[in-house]
Amino acid sequence: MKNELKIFTVYDNVLHDPNYIADWGFSCLIDCYGKRILFDTGAKEHILAENFEKAKIDPSSIDMLIISHGHDDHNAGINWITKRNPNMKIYLPPLNGDYCMPSFESDKVTWISENFKISDDFELIVSRNSRIDEMSLVIHSAKGNIIVAGCCHSGAENVTSQVMKETSRDNWVIMGGFHLFRDTADKIKEVAAKLTMCVDTVIPCHCTGDMAVSVLKDEFKEKCLPNGVGKTHVFQL
Repeated sequence: MKNELKIFTVYDNVLHDPNYIADWGFSCLIDCYGKRILFDTGAKEHILAENFEKAKIDPSSIDMLIISHGHDDHNAGINWITKRNPNMKIYLPPLNGDYCMPSFESDKVTWISENFKISDDFELIVSRNSRIDEMSLVIHSAKGNIIVAGCCHSGAENVTSQVMKETSRDNWVIMGGFHLFRDTADKIKEVAAKLTMCVDTVIPCHCTGDMAVSVLKDEFKEKCLPNGVGKTHVFQL
């Protein structure tokens, strides 16, 4: 459907469907506006491959690959997917900071250094902290921005507020790692409260952490959606 968004979690350390394999890392498959986008590729090629097979995803059906940042739990499967789909467009993050990228071959790579508009529907927003540059995918809809993030190293509350500012749109959903798994309960509560001012619905994944997910559920109630490998979220745009 033209006005439908589907996001399927291919790789995560939280398990939703026991038919899949959970592992530390993140990847999701996005179907929206006639495009199929793979966001990140997880930490181990063989797990990405097996989860693709279980979900019956054809690698050649992917139009775009986006890598959020240069940590191997988000980009280690890039060689596997590019071998199976040499035609997809690839968007890679800035080289600044704590960065690594596995070797692969493709002549369709765009390196992103600043915010980048892919089309009227899709935009890449770059966020920075002292360690690493990271980019999030922003999907535009009449109901607001849908943000897909890898780890939110600069802070989920900062990513959401930055996206609102730089797109001049309200945020509807953020899905991805919120990088709160090492933080204290007080810090998590502070972030959760700030997030309520920047976004309507949260889908915490990967490096968010169990305690943070619990706090976010308390804060967002039914608008904190559960996630894990094998989970599909569908939104009417």
